[in-house]
Amino acid sequence: MVEPDLIFTLLNACGVMALVAICFGQIERLPFNPLARTLLQGLLFGCGAALSMHAAVQLMPGYFVDARSIFVGFAGAFAGWPAALLAMSIAMIMRLFKGGDGIYAAMVALPIAAMAGIGWQQVLGRRPARLPCLAGLGRSVSGTMLVTPFFLPLSQLISITGNMALLVVSNVVLALVLGSFIERERRHIAREARLFVEARSDALTGLPNRRSFERTANRMLAGAAMTSPISLLALDLDHFKDVNDRYGHAFGDEVLKATADTIRQCVGESGSAARIGGEEFAVVLDLPAVAAMQVASNIQRRLDQGRVLFGSTPVGVTISIGLAMFTAPTEFEVAHSRADAALYAAKRHGRNRVELALMPNGQSLAA
Repeated sequence: MVEPDLIFTLLNACGVMALVAICFGQIERLPFNPLARTLLQGLLFGCGAALSMHAAVQLMPGYFVDARSIFVGFAGAFAGWPAALLAMSIAMIMRLFKGGDGIYAAMVALPIAAMAGIGWQQVLGRRPARLPCLAGLGRSVSGTMLVTPFFLPLSQLISITGNMALLVVSNVVLALVLGSFIERERRHIAREARLFVEARSDALTGLPNRRSFERTANRMLAGAAMTSPISLLALDLDHFKDVNDRYGHAFGDEVLKATADTIRQCVGESGSAARIGGEEFAVVLDLPAVAAMQVASNIQRRLDQGRVLFGSTPVGVTISIGLAMFTAPTEFEVAHSRADAALYAAKRHGRNRVELALMPNGQSLAA
């Protein structure tokens, strides 16, 4: 084997790996179920293995050196055993088409590479892969070369012994390259996911923010009908300014977080809740007024009966709630203004209560 040929093979493999890593990141972003995503990634790694074979170096007649084992091993390491199985199958088919005496060694070596990658994933899990871990994966995949001596006569085995160390180093280098590319994509994906959540969530309570809530509420309110009414709650903590003035803003934040937890638990899967500003919250429910009233009453009662500790001192808070129901498509701003009017009625009537908005025809929601 001539070293310049190996360098060309390495450079070709690095280019393929960069392309595979970019495509890997795009597949990770697709809204597919996990199995479909894994199989797509297996197909991707299999194609990478196939492409790497086109620039293989012939070690001796019928025996080729390329990056196929790295791609198969990485399929198991970064996408799981279904991906490893698919990538291995593609690599085996391509190796069969290439022919030569080395077919038998390849048919044994590729499953070993797949198992090395799967084992590496089981040890590391979803934790970020540092360079030493990637180098370890490269060394593990290099174990596939131990298969070759069993298929060679002694005279040929002696002639390739000097190349083994160079091939191990090559595998480690390729593992570092591909692993670094993939880890960079995974970091970008994690950052995008974090920014996505932060842009749609209230930093203090973890509830959706107003902008995110408006999108959800508008979507639900657009489907309101007589047979599937939608209810909207406007909620506001009573005398919250007094709590801040007396106990401080840090304790006020704890009250807001406790309130958000209570609202989240009471709403459950029946709708969506949000903090829309200050001590104001909103809830949209896929429920008629009677059922929505039960949810609102649960929130009001649990806050009234609960306490938030200021040091060792239990502090009580209450909440006023306005409820409006809609049986026809309605804009969020219109819906919220009606629920807000009911909220102010609850404030006027003594606070710590739930007030029902009147229907546009003047009838009570409870009628």
